[in-house]
Amino acid sequence: MSTEKKPLRRLSGLLLLLGFLVSANWAAGQGKDRQMGLTPTRRMALVIGNSAYEKVGPLPNPVNDANDIAVELGKLGFEVIKGVDVSGDQMKRLIKAFGVKLNANRGVGLFYYAGHGIQSQGHNYLIPVDADIRTEETLEFDAVDVNRVLAEMDAANNGTNIVILDACRNNPFARSWRSTNQGLAQINAPEGTLVAYATSPGKTASDGNGRNGAYTGELLRQMRVAGLPIETVFKAVRTGVKAQTNNEQVPWESSSLTGDFYFTPASGQPAAPAPVVAENPPPTPLNPAKTLSDEEVERKLQRVQEYSKSNLIEAAIREGEEILAARPGEPRVSFLLGTILMVKGSERTAFSHFKNVYRQVGKVALPLYRHRYFNKDGMEGGFILLTPEGISLEFGDESFAAPYAKITQIEMNADRYESKRLYIKGEFTNKSGKAGKKDFNLYAPKTEAKAMMEMGNSKEPVCKDCELWVTEMIEFITNCRLRDLKPNK
Repeated sequence: MSTEKKPLRRLSGLLLLLGFLVSANWAAGQGKDRQMGLTPTRRMALVIGNSAYEKVGPLPNPVNDANDIAVELGKLGFEVIKGVDVSGDQMKRLIKAFGVKLNANRGVGLFYYAGHGIQSQGHNYLIPVDADIRTEETLEFDAVDVNRVLAEMDAANNGTNIVILDACRNNPFARSWRSTNQGLAQINAPEGTLVAYATSPGKTASDGNGRNGAYTGELLRQMRVAGLPIETVFKAVRTGVKAQTNNEQVPWESSSLTGDFYFTPASGQPAAPAPVVAENPPPTPLNPAKTLSDEEVERKLQRVQEYSKSNLIEAAIREGEEILAARPGEPRVSFLLGTILMVKGSERTAFSHFKNVYRQVGKVALPLYRHRYFNKDGMEGGFILLTPEGISLEFGDESFAAPYAKITQIEMNADRYESKRLYIKGEFTNKSGKAGKKDFNLYAPKTEAKAMMEMGNSKEPVCKDCELWVTEMIEFITNCRLRDLKPNK
């Protein structure tokens, strides 16, 4: 096995059921799809403001904030999709329409939200106006995870994304919850993304007494200043909000931008205004999907596999997405796209595909690596099969299975080179039927094996930015174990 990333060549169990044999070299060019140096010519924004909550008291500012931000972004050359006082279904459709547009144009993407927001178990949820959240356990179904927006941006591979969350208010549903966390949780910004919060993580922000909240009011002022890089804009916003609130509210950002972005260029001449292209769209799809016959689906599936084997990753993804647009939830396509995106490093989108497969089929196999010192290349490809009863790990001719009751430890840790990895320990049964205690150090499929001279020229794992993969993997296994993620009947 070479040091290049090679997804699984030998897949069994679910993979045979799904009818795929996926093999390709995807390491080449990894990370090159988000070049930040050039300024994109197109600017697209989704702006949502929720004030008129049906089950809790109304908020005075979010709709004003969203309307004013949408107008200002239009003046700055953004094509804006806007939604105010929207339901959960409307929010999801708006996000999907934004993702389709962003993917088609590959320009700058901006998402702005004002309204109630809640954190739970490290995730941030945006609250639609029709939400009736009785318990924390139903939050995933009653609200909209911010990761849904990040996944759409990630899938677009557009280079520059901005997420602005003026949603750090008190949790109006907290009385019935075990958790007492306030505000929003910090998000590690994906590559090429800046995430901005109205206040620091875990803190709350007030609406203010004027037309706009303190944060959005200051943001509107600073966006208009010519020649300010985006980082300087948000520094100025932070200074202004602290002054207005006597240091009680401190705006916060998390950024992985590597290029420059200006709301208003140094010339002081912003781009020509663009219209608001959609406002609270009707229930019918904004872009109805083309219908595909069974024969067309099979031909496209074949092309997806051929493109992936030829390392034409973007072409493979486009073909797969066309199938899903016509056949939502098709598990074979979701599995193949999940595998491609996992190895490519687009973890959020990959896990959303794998969860769909699990719901549709009742099990799913996820690619991964383990590190073995006696292996010259260091890394060995395999997969983990998740079912409602337990997990199986397969590497080459070896396989190990354990019910959840026999698994004693699942956690994130780091090796000596600080590569984040998934650690699983328990009593496993091998393919010969022999049971015994065993533990595994598992790595993301994008992990590389590099020579470490201090180790006598052996090769050690190097996995950059693998914390998200481990976190998502632990959550996925836990949801299967607790039956929070259930196969469809």
